[in-house]
Amino acid sequence: MSKKPTFSASGRLFDWLFIALLIAVPLVWSSEFVFVAYYPKLLAFHLGLAALYLAWILKSRAIIRSSLLILPTLLYLALIITSVFWAENRMDALIQVSHRLGLVLLFFALLNNLRAQDTLRHTSVIAVIGIAVAQIGIAQYAGWGPFWKIPSTGLPSSTLGYRNYAAMFTILCIPLCALHFLEARHPKAQWLWGLGNAVLITFLICTRTRGAWVGLTIAVLAAAIAMLLIKTHDGQRLWRSCASSLAQGHLAPGLSAALAVVLFVMLVGPNMRGMGYDRNRPDKAYVVTSVASMFDTENDPQKSVQHRLRMWRNTFDMVADAPLLGVGIGNWHIAYPAYDGGDVIWEYQAPVRPHNDYVWIAGELGLMGLLAYAYLLGTVFFITFRLVRSLNRSRVRQPLFIAMSLVALLGHAFFSFPRERIAVTMLFWTLLAFLAVFDAENRPAARHSFWPKTRWPALFALLFCCAISFRALQFDIHFARASRAVDRTDWHDVLRETSQAIARGIFDSQALLLRGAAHTHLGDFHSALKDNDRALAYHPHFLNALNNSGLYYNSLKDYDSAREVLLRALEINPRHSDAHANLGIAYQGLQQFDLSVESLEKALQLAPDGPELRTYLAKAYYSQGEFRLGHGDTAAALAAYNQFLSTWEGDSTSAEVVADKARSLMADR
Repeated sequence: MSKKPTFSASGRLFDWLFIALLIAVPLVWSSEFVFVAYYPKLLAFHLGLAALYLAWILKSRAIIRSSLLILPTLLYLALIITSVFWAENRMDALIQVSHRLGLVLLFFALLNNLRAQDTLRHTSVIAVIGIAVAQIGIAQYAGWGPFWKIPSTGLPSSTLGYRNYAAMFTILCIPLCALHFLEARHPKAQWLWGLGNAVLITFLICTRTRGAWVGLTIAVLAAAIAMLLIKTHDGQRLWRSCASSLAQGHLAPGLSAALAVVLFVMLVGPNMRGMGYDRNRPDKAYVVTSVASMFDTENDPQKSVQHRLRMWRNTFDMVADAPLLGVGIGNWHIAYPAYDGGDVIWEYQAPVRPHNDYVWIAGELGLMGLLAYAYLLGTVFFITFRLVRSLNRSRVRQPLFIAMSLVALLGHAFFSFPRERIAVTMLFWTLLAFLAVFDAENRPAARHSFWPKTRWPALFALLFCCAISFRALQFDIHFARASRAVDRTDWHDVLRETSQAIARGIFDSQALLLRGAAHTHLGDFHSALKDNDRALAYHPHFLNALNNSGLYYNSLKDYDSAREVLLRALEINPRHSDAHANLGIAYQGLQQFDLSVESLEKALQLAPDGPELRTYLAKAYYSQGEFRLGHGDTAAALAAYNQFLSTWEGDSTSAEVVADKARSLMADR
């Protein structure tokens, strides 16, 4: 019996599994998450990829193809994996390695199983998925149907968790949809693809993601320049090859699509039930104000571009300290607080990425990693240039529009963090693989060599990745439940759910911080301190963990330790009012009353609406007065008592007692 049907059947199985993967990862979502729509998609990605490798193994013969992209891809992956050894937080590094390893294994699976003639079909699947995602997002924007119930931290986000993430995905799909509009020959297909483009562009506008707009604009301009300057194999300019695909039938659907976009933007306003930027960012509720906000220089770290510039500048200091190899994959947010100096870190929030993928890579992988990534991208564009110069007119548009998608995302990466998102990076590496498949057509393939045997280790590695992402998903579910229990002030439930989360692994040290808070509310400061110390072992510059440790040490009357840890917190953010307040309490315990008053005055200056701070400060003034009086400095004691009286807002009895003391001192003088 011939083996050819088996090979064909396994080939079809691979093809269908690949399509299922393309569909599942963008659309899967969970109602319970903390790290927005990350772990459900990571698990779906790993499971789908393991199935792809199993289908590849079932093939009777394996053909290992060659491409210029293989060397830079392996070099980049090698730097990522080895960076785990010097990463301070190995758990965060391991999650990122599982993500990057999966992307590279996806690249190799597609390179060795897809054919160039099938690329148009697969890009059509990606474009259709993008249109489906965009339709859900448009419905969220306009308040149509139940789609606003899909979990999100910022609508309209469709199934991708946040509007910026949806915009990243959309700008990858728009050039592919435009490609199929140009390739369409039947009127029905022309109208359908024209409408698809209108849906995608409309949704991109609705997301109000300025970086995505800039990225797509860069891609269009780069493609236009390439079409004007590059000649194809027959000596004609590239734009002629693209123009030749346009037919008279394209005009009506193209104009109708443009008109539909304009009418929707003009006639349909945002109605996201208070869950989108219409509530949180009213300055971005309209297209004109969104564009104007790109040039906002207001010194508000939560509104302007200034905080991103400060993060980039501080990351350059990080790179200067670890120039060659960086701080390790997944560890930018671990190392960054030591370089912030209060520039961006707010009292209850610290950044976890620098909003620039290239700065991020330099921080985590050093200049070696950045050069390896530049080598990879340079090879991509060299291959694209060679393909558009050598392919015949009927196929030259495919690598051109694939490169447009890549450039759009790479442009957006200057302002955001697409390398973090699962669905976005999956599409990015899929498109890289499509270009590599075209490149491999003119290169020899190897049969029955050493390389086909690596599929089994790759499958086992993917199964290990599945186990990691499954445990991470379980962690995230319990952590989300604990966060909701905090809103209910059910501290027993918080303790139970955080313990369940931590049992799966320390995938986020904030779970330890939250369990410590639960112990605190239940009166167990020793256990709270243990959890906080463990959180600091994973994240030594975790500002709120440092502040909480100071609080717990004060409660246990270990004032020296409290002072030490709170001074560390204030090195990270000198404007942290709680840290100043806790430091003031520590100084009181150490009988250093002048320093106590100084710290509490600073805390009240930073948080003038805090009634508890006024109480602590008044008590510090009183203690300072008693100390001065005990050392015979009557004038200083009187001044401290008067400060108490001007600050105290508590019971009148205490005020009257201090007033009597002040009057007595005045009488003695």
